[in-house]
Amino acid sequence: MSYSYKIKLAYKGTGYFGWQVQTKGQCKTIQGELDKALKIIAKSDDVKSLGASRTDAGVHALGQVARITIPIKIPEKGIINGINSVIDPAIQVIDCQCVNGKFNPISEAISKEYLYYFTNQKKPFPFNLDYFGNISFELDFQKMHSALKCFAGKKDFLNFRCVGTETPDTIREIFEIELTQHHISEMLNIIPSKYYMLRIKGDGFLKQMVRLIVGAIWAVGRGKLVESELHNAFDGEPKKHYGLVAPAEGLYLNKIEYKDGF
Repeated sequence: MSYSYKIKLAYKGTGYFGWQVQTKGQCKTIQGELDKALKIIAKSDDVKSLGASRTDAGVHALGQVARITIPIKIPEKGIINGINSVIDPAIQVIDCQCVNGKFNPISEAISKEYLYYFTNQKKPFPFNLDYFGNISFELDFQKMHSALKCFAGKKDFLNFRCVGTETPDTIREIFEIELTQHHISEMLNIIPSKYYMLRIKGDGFLKQMVRLIVGAIWAVGRGKLVESELHNAFDGEPKKHYGLVAPAEGLYLNKIEYKDGF
């Protein structure tokens, strides 16, 4: 007999080799730490986990979703408290509900939303390095904001995926995308006094897709790329990348939506 649960997690990705357990090597991963915790609370090696999004090394999450399967029945609150009592403090389960064992957190997701925080400081403050991407150039906010419309809608994101990734279907739909600029009181000097946030919501994302979109937006902000060139990126023909791959540290998996509202 096995019991399945849908859990929501938040984690700091710094120091982790991404979400997914690695078949070779001893790299520390979020899923690997979760599985260790499950074995402790279930008192069994017969545990399984499946994450909705395979976040890369250094990427953070505010709302990752996973299905876990264990051989004993534990109350939902017990799952939350049990995992949190034994797992690395950089990882936290924030919600849990019982589900059918057939629940698939990947295919049943309606949408995913990512946030990307970044600064454009010549030398970023040390405390910001793990939580913000940074590009050391002047940026034209209006040009970057105008370029966002190039990414909205259902398009072929062939040129916005990690090099060498074999993905048969590169069509994705972006439902919402916005760029905002924020100013914080200098009294909070561990947070940059000025930073930007890109929010992007879609039906799914290719490997490094968000970070490549950010890199293209930076290129526009620097004057290295114009909107017409961005439009050409979606004609289905493979081309060179349209900017840098933005650092992983600024990327946050914000939330994943399902029909049940979880």
